[in-house]
Amino acid sequence: DHRDLHLSIRRQRQMCIRDSSHTAVEEQLQKQLGTKVTIRSKRRGGELTVTYYSEEDLKRIVDVILP
Repeated sequence: DHRDLHLSIRRQRQMCIRDSSHTAVEEQLQKQLGTKVTIRSKRRGGELTVTYYSEEDLKRIVDVILP
């Protein structure tokens, strides 16, 4: 359906915009926290996701954020 294709292209453009506008900040946070960080914009606000891989990793990240 033409409408589905239009939405798919629109989503891809939005992802490119997100990637280009947030990549530098994601990279800085990843370097500072030593783990994967993703930023996703939504219509209002967005999400900042900090990934951890073990309880010790979580404690280390929290110690960096809340020294």
